[in-house]
Amino acid sequence: MKVLYIGSHSVLSVKDITTLRDKGFEFTIVDESDEGVAFAREYAFDVVLIEHVLKDTTAVGAIKLLRGYGVKVPVIVLTNAYDSYTAGTILNIGADDFVRTPLDTYELSARMGAVVRRSHGIAHPKIELGPVHIDLTSRQVTVHGSLIKITPIEYKLLKLLALRKGNIVSRSAILDSLYVDELPDIKYVDILVSKLRTRLRKVLGKTKLIHTKFGEGYVLCDPEMSDELYEDAAE
Repeated sequence: MKVLYIGSHSVLSVKDITTLRDKGFEFTIVDESDEGVAFAREYAFDVVLIEHVLKDTTAVGAIKLLRGYGVKVPVIVLTNAYDSYTAGTILNIGADDFVRTPLDTYELSARMGAVVRRSHGIAHPKIELGPVHIDLTSRQVTVHGSLIKITPIEYKLLKLLALRKGNIVSRSAILDSLYVDELPDIKYVDILVSKLRTRLRKVLGKTKLIHTKFGEGYVLCDPEMSDELYEDAAE
């Protein structure tokens, strides 16, 4: 999960970030709202964490900018305020949730997962695609109840497509979602999809989850959906 953190290490410590990175969260960190808003507009993030008090403004000001530019990414505010007025203001201005400090990384990781799921219309931390079950908490994939071996990057790809089930995801959007720093060649997406398809085919047989929409990208569908809806390019 790609996280944009706008703030300083005084709220979310280096140790906290290391702990969250070990759980699969990838961080981009900036300390001013203008830079943070620019990053959120330019790059694809799953969630934005904003400290309540920033160097140049407050979380309220930063969120007004984000929403004013039409950025719909889920936002969680990190705050030490305990009064209901502040909490209400944060939520009414466009934040999706808030976490009070001092932080607990277990709670924060759960809340990040929850707001991301809700942003895709998914309430439960497990996605079921026929015999394929994706556990977003443990980051494990089972087929017919049996755990399958899957690489971290293949899991990220499967999760990305599953969260956008039924919607075409472009190759460039896949690259932006899977990588934080230097992006590989766009052709790498096709190689990665092919590897994931091969891995799934070994346990699913002829059942197909990932379809190619030629010239547009990839779409993941429930197994029972007819292949006639999508014309697959050669794999």
